[in-house]
Amino acid sequence: MTTAHDILRDLERSGAREFETTALAGDLSPVTRRVRRQRAARAGVGSVAGLAVLGAGTYGLLRAGDHGAVAPAVDSPAPSTSAAPTPDAPVRALGVTAGERAERVAEALAGAFDVTPEEATAALVASLPPEADGQVEGWLAPGSYAGTSLEGAASAMVGGQVQRMSDAVEQRARWQHILTIASIVENEAPDAAVGDWRMLTGLIENRLAAGMTLDLESPLVYVTHADERTVSDDGFAVDSPYNTFMYEGLPPTPIGNPAETAIAAAADPLESNALYVVRTDAGGLLFAETFHDFQLLLVDQGQLDPRDVLPE
Repeated sequence: MTTAHDILRDLERSGAREFETTALAGDLSPVTRRVRRQRAARAGVGSVAGLAVLGAGTYGLLRAGDHGAVAPAVDSPAPSTSAAPTPDAPVRALGVTAGERAERVAEALAGAFDVTPEEATAALVASLPPEADGQVEGWLAPGSYAGTSLEGAASAMVGGQVQRMSDAVEQRARWQHILTIASIVENEAPDAAVGDWRMLTGLIENRLAAGMTLDLESPLVYVTHADERTVSDDGFAVDSPYNTFMYEGLPPTPIGNPAETAIAAAADPLESNALYVVRTDAGGLLFAETFHDFQLLLVDQGQLDPRDVLPE
């Protein structure tokens, strides 16, 4: 039986070939002292030993629409569309947790309906709206599901997220943008208040508008699977479009499946001039408008030695 890891390896190999043709496939950029200071202050988990360049493999990893001949749905699916089940079809209880990766949801679907992870992924891709561009990540609504068919369960998961996006964001052209930010704020500060999420959304929009790198950890944690392993100092030099310390702009896909609260926060940012953020030990967020004030916040939180503060 094909495992999810087998599928991911195939996707990584195909993604590597595609990535080599992009402008992102250049040499590793040096990690500056300033970026290291910002990263070190926010790093909460350690390191992946011997981490190599993952950019190429991961670039193709989540382009699930490129794996197999399954095209995105033309119209946004309704949450309950599926073939009529047979009278004796068993009901499977399924769930998607906030921030969960699409690959894990596909593995759960595969186990529930006795299919391969590839078939489960194909069912999810077939339910996607055009705005997803064939990329499953982010488009599965967290919640509990009871299904009698793979297609019905996949349609319900995707349809639920489509409905939430319809409720929160009128402009469909911005759906992927908002969904990506929602996944970042939820994973960057899972214990923060909704107001902090809205403030962080505003900060992300400010840095995007200023042409600054986002310098946020969660996309790098996602691409290196640092929730399963740890990220070393060298890990922050990984050449990947998900490395927001290295590349400007949002990562190419969401970094998990955000819940409705995160989507609402991403769709309604708080306006400010904040460009820097510090995560507290209690899980809250502190914001600063200048790099100098950012450093002082780090000192106050015991995350930076006062002797390392750069002059204004």
